Amino acid sequence: MLADVPQTALQTTDGTGFGCKHNLVITDKMPFFAPHDIQLNSDCYASYTRRVTAQGKGRVDYATLVLPYGLTVNSDGEHINEVGDASQFRMGTIYANALVYKNGDKNNHEGGDYGITAHLKKLDAGKSEANKPYIINILPGFGDANVSFVANEKGALIKKRLMHPLVCLLVMRLTAR
Repeated sequence: MLADVPQTALQTTDGTGFGCKHNLVITDKMPFFAPHDIQLNSDCYASYTRRVTAQGKGRVDYATLVLPYGLTVNSDGEHINEVGDASQFRMGTIYANALVYKNGDKNNHEGGDYGITAHLKKLDAGKSEANKPYIINILPGFGDANVSFVANEKGALIKKRLMHPLVCLLVMRLTAR
């Protein structure tokens, strides 16, 4: 029966939307497309794992993130996985005109941070917005040599994608200038 196939969403019997009776796993560096909103059952969760991109260099402290579902955050702007792999990170956005480049900084070299600092605005308690770009700060003690972070959300609502996530990141970078 198609409803029992993992990673499958079916239109609801009343025709008002789409639902999923399984956990939804989004794979890092693989395309994901949802032409419709998909509501996961309350006992299921959506999961995304960010793999370490530079093997042997360990996990990163900061990363960009665009997900097709919102994440619950507490009053400190932190998301803590309630299900699945343990992970905890602070979510925020970049203030407008907040990137500062320091000419002549000793970090201005390949592999350095190019002397740029950004001031992040942490999210308020509630939920992040699906398909919106965020900057995250992975808290100490989470992540390892292979995984930077895991973003799980129980009973997630997968929002249809209006544009490719790389376009979202490009827009974020252009608007942060």
